[in-house]
Amino acid sequence: MHYRLVVFPPGTSSREATWLRAWLGWPFAGTMLAVLFTLVLPGMVPVLVAVPIAVALLFCGHLGLLHVVRRQRRGVCVVRAEYVAGAGVRDELERCRHLEAVGAILLGAERAVECGDLTPVDFELLWASLHAQVGALAASEPPTSSGT
Repeated sequence: MHYRLVVFPPGTSSREATWLRAWLGWPFAGTMLAVLFTLVLPGMVPVLVAVPIAVALLFCGHLGLLHVVRRQRRGVCVVRAEYVAGAGVRDELERCRHLEAVGAILLGAERAVECGDLTPVDFELLWASLHAQVGALAASEPPTSSGT
């Protein structure tokens, strides 16, 4: 099992969430875009021009997204958990189950707000509580073998 739970700061609007998702996905998406440009542009311009354009695209996209999400990104909590069946440690399994439970609570709360079963104020309070809980869990995240 491999889990990655991302909890945005309480009060994040849908527009801000879209920008935050773009910022979180940019390392992969930007790299793929740069590779695509590196492969396509040499048919139109020399390779010595195509590669710097691709790198500039990657770099400028990163800086642009950093600027757009500058306030919200500090409050984003990203927690990862991984458990290899049979070879994992009980703490890792508990961490996976905890992330799964928090994610289910947040999804249930969002649905309850949409149905009118939960007030927006109560949702914000629950969101803030879970955000703090996930933040504490992120702070205690064990180091990964890749060093990230």
